[in-house]
Amino acid sequence: MSDPYNDAVRELFADLRHARELAGTGGQAVAARVGEVARGASVELAARASDGRLSDLVFRAWGCPHLLAACEYCCRKLCGSSATALAPLAQDELIQALALPVEKTGTLLLIEDAIIALRKKLDEP
Repeated sequence: MSDPYNDAVRELFADLRHARELAGTGGQAVAARVGEVARGASVELAARASDGRLSDLVFRAWGCPHLLAACEYCCRKLCGSSATALAPLAQDELIQALALPVEKTGTLLLIEDAIIALRKKLDEP
């Protein structure tokens, strides 16, 4: 049987530094949750924005190692970015970086939905 996880998935899964509660104070703190544990996967993203940038971006997720690794990958790439320009990463980038099997591409849609929902919350007054 071939290994379903590449080195990037293994490394990200072993160091889920963004899998935690949102810390600190100040700025705008928002959270967005998508998916359902009962359906197999759930993602909650939380962010703190100050001075127009994401000063912290964290997640809580329930699902397979690919989902958790993809959440960690996105948090690492997006933390520090402009809060007003927050957008999902290109699916091709995630598929290649994580060697994501085609049957796991729904994982990306869940993360994409979470990022879009988080962006909407950041836009609220």
